[in-house]
Amino acid sequence: MFKFRNIAGFFTVALILILTACKKNEIIPPPGSSTPVFTAVGTFGNEVINLRAGDDNVVMTTESALLNGIDFFKGSLGNEAFSIEIGVFGGDVDIQNPPLPEFANQSTISFAYLAQQPPLFEIKKDSLPNSANILKIDWEVDGVMQPFEDNLQIRDPGKYQVCAHITFIDYSEKTLCNEVIVGFKPNALFDLEFVIGQDHNLMAWIEPQVGVVESVKWFQNGTQISDMNQLNKYIQNGSHLIQAEVIFTNGVRSLRSIIVDADLTGKNFFDFSQSCAVYPIEWDFHSKIKVRKNGIDYFSHITPNAGNKIIVDEVKYFGLNPLGKQVYILKGHVHVNLKSNASLAIIPLDLDLSFGISLK
Repeated sequence: MFKFRNIAGFFTVALILILTACKKNEIIPPPGSSTPVFTAVGTFGNEVINLRAGDDNVVMTTESALLNGIDFFKGSLGNEAFSIEIGVFGGDVDIQNPPLPEFANQSTISFAYLAQQPPLFEIKKDSLPNSANILKIDWEVDGVMQPFEDNLQIRDPGKYQVCAHITFIDYSEKTLCNEVIVGFKPNALFDLEFVIGQDHNLMAWIEPQVGVVESVKWFQNGTQISDMNQLNKYIQNGSHLIQAEVIFTNGVRSLRSIIVDADLTGKNFFDFSQSCAVYPIEWDFHSKIKVRKNGIDYFSHITPNAGNKIIVDEVKYFGLNPLGKQVYILKGHVHVNLKSNASLAIIPLDLDLSFGISLK
């Protein structure tokens, strides 16, 4: 059961309306209400902003979504001419079905930022230990083939299913897939290592860097073959898919895969999930804001906002929404810099907010 030690902690977790997955819902003020409940009043650059739900076709809507495989909870207040969207990313993204975390004594939320920088994650064919045995690699991310052969680059934070379609020098082909998480704090980090001897004895093991391993299950070509922490097994000639399902004491469960060539011709493929993260950032429970003005979008995450925060003053109960979920009103203040992708101009947004929030 989710717990809140204080009202600011509640907002940090449930900042923006989670009414139903991937479905927007307008929040209706109670009958007879004459004062707008949901408001955003302040400035966007030199423009005065006065958004009040119910006036000038301004509405408050909510949505929960997945951005690159990460939960993103957001709400939007505005009309066709001007709207503000505030969202917060989930965290603990490597834990299976993670509970909403508890924030004690926290009254601010930081902003996510993605600088113009090297890739967050990169794999180069030429850096692989057996690159001489590989003719080419075609990379696939979340079902989409990537434009560059051999070298994979991931520039946006997220949780991805990455597949390597490998063509070896003898033109044989294999595919290996693993989950890759970049830009979010890991609760567990490990490498899957192996060696195979001339006697066809395979030894594979887990090397943890973060977290404590509770158990390991080993699979060969889809069939479980061991539940020991280290695998020692004789394998027949041919190419074999070896997988380790690793469970950590903190609740992380991860399945890693490698390709082992028992013909001893060097046509192996290694665990690429962790070792190639090259630019560490952490977007856990960080916020992202978007303003849409006259059809142009302005974003907070593409310009520095290290000194800016969302300030929470108060959260109080509002009532039930049309889906029967409890709705709360957040009262607070936001100061953040925004820019569009089409311009170098940075525009400050400074608003006092009365925003809707609800529980799952």
